Amino acid sequence: MKHFSKSLLLILFMGGFVFATTPTNNKNIRKHPKPSRVSASTGTPLCAGVLPWNSSVAYYTGYEVVYNGHKWKAKWYSYNNTPNGDPYGVWEDEGACN
Repeated sequence: MKHFSKSLLLILFMGGFVFATTPTNNKNIRKHPKPSRVSASTGTPLCAGVLPWNSSVAYYTGYEVVYNGHKWKAKWYSYNNTPNGDPYGVWEDEGACN
């Protein structure tokens, strides 16, 4: 059995058909480093140490970014999806930066 731990399987549901594909050219997709969490009790600003969102970076579940003065957390894998406040979207707004 082939091991798929490092490959990404994308499944799209369109009109009752399922399309599955794996990306073939991942050379240009950069992984965003996952920042460590900062305790709210330390008085450190909410966005301290969190990198800005970048459209050419692949983000995975739990990664955090700063975009338009807010801190956002990825609910699942995201590539080139702008944080926008959509409750059904990829990004969860964690609040305004201090």
